[in-house]
Amino acid sequence: GLVTGKAAGSSVIKATVNGTTVECIVSVVKRTTVKNTRYNVLILDTSKSVKGTPLKREKEAAKRFIKAVLNSDGTNYLAVVTLNSSPKVVCDFTNNIDTLNKAINKLTASGKTNMNKAFQRAGALLDAQAGGSGVMKNIILCSDGLPQNGAQSSSGRYSSSDHSNYKYANAVYKTDVALKNKGYFVYALGFFHNSKGKSLQFGKQIMKDLASKDKYFIVTKPS
Repeated sequence: GLVTGKAAGSSVIKATVNGTTVECIVSVVKRTTVKNTRYNVLILDTSKSVKGTPLKREKEAAKRFIKAVLNSDGTNYLAVVTLNSSPKVVCDFTNNIDTLNKAINKLTASGKTNMNKAFQRAGALLDAQAGGSGVMKNIILCSDGLPQNGAQSSSGRYSSSDHSNYKYANAVYKTDVALKNKGYFVYALGFFHNSKGKSLQFGKQIMKDLASKDKYFIVTKPS
């Protein structure tokens, strides 16, 4: 037969067939919808190396990303950190599209790439937010992947045979691993429009290494 639930609770259903009686406990529970809370930090490369097309594409992609995230299920917040000689938080966590877009529109390209400091800024923003079940914390790095400034480490994943900037890469890689160990996800989006030669090759390798598993992408079109 057909049993229709009317309200939350439990009932015992009995059925007798040819003198044999069987019982079944049927429970009706309230529907619960688990909605995630996501904190997303956009690191946008604004160093001199992305001047022109790369920065333009970054801005377009960032705006599309913001719109998509804020229109998705759950509670979503975004913050924006610049990636240059002195990375700064240009927009703290908010769910206001206009506020985020205004911060992005003001960005210009200059200086070098202190990737380690940018990751530290992003990590500090995420650390300040309460964690727990249903809370996701993400870093979305948009860059050509070549650190040129900031902390250095002679030992680590990279060596001088990889690139002359390997010490900067080692420093940011160590910071990146520490953030991943906290449960933060790292997405790496490569904007390599101005890159070439060994810098392009090393930039791609760094971006892939910094990304969490299956979260590295090369962007040619913001769409």
